[in-house]
Amino acid sequence: MDDNRQTASSREKVIERIKKMLRLSKSANPNEAAVALNMAVKKMKELGLSFSDIGVSSIKSIYVRTPISSGIDRIPLYENIFLNLIVKAFGVKMLLRIDEGKKYYHIYGPTDRVEVAAYSCEVLARQLKSARKKYMADYKVRHFWLWPSLPKSWKTAMGDSYAEGWVAGMKNHIDVFYEVTPEEQKCMDDFLKKEGKVKPAGYHSCNYRDEGYDLGYAHGSDAYLNTGVNHSFEESRQLTFSN
Repeated sequence: MDDNRQTASSREKVIERIKKMLRLSKSANPNEAAVALNMAVKKMKELGLSFSDIGVSSIKSIYVRTPISSGIDRIPLYENIFLNLIVKAFGVKMLLRIDEGKKYYHIYGPTDRVEVAAYSCEVLARQLKSARKKYMADYKVRHFWLWPSLPKSWKTAMGDSYAEGWVAGMKNHIDVFYEVTPEEQKCMDDFLKKEGKVKPAGYHSCNYRDEGYDLGYAHGSDAYLNTGVNHSFEESRQLTFSN
């Protein structure tokens, strides 16, 4: 009997420590938040605890208003792949929203993960958008005699090919994806029901691949999350909760 009480007491103490770590994971310091969240999840896995077991299974949503492209009804394939990576890596869900003709990402999921997912999405989306723009500018300079004669659709396809390579390079760093529990899935499904029906956007592939894809792949492999302290994406991969 005493052993049972002691075990229950120890479990409660551990749960309190995990809750403290999760509170620290909301720190304004991205590095501190990442470390705290990683420690909490590792401890939960050791004890076989889910977020619902410690009372933090509530769903939160965040809007990311810096989309990669301006496409609304049909988005580029590379953008679709990128968004799916964020969703799978962090165990969250995402909707494309339109507000006054402008697109933004509506990310929702368990409170403890959605903030990190939104942060990662915004930082990496900006890097991808910037990298694609720079690639096109550099290409224009290198082929200045050819550039004016190229059709707009061809230029777009070249940029998209580079971007698809960039996303593929970034993907190689994510070798662990977060497993969503049945309880979390139900909470997210219930949240979506409250949001009402949302028409999913289609996507279009550039159906074109040149040397830009390989260059994009190399640049995507150098993607990083914490721009403030210049952590590489691999160093920040603790956010995907590797074992």
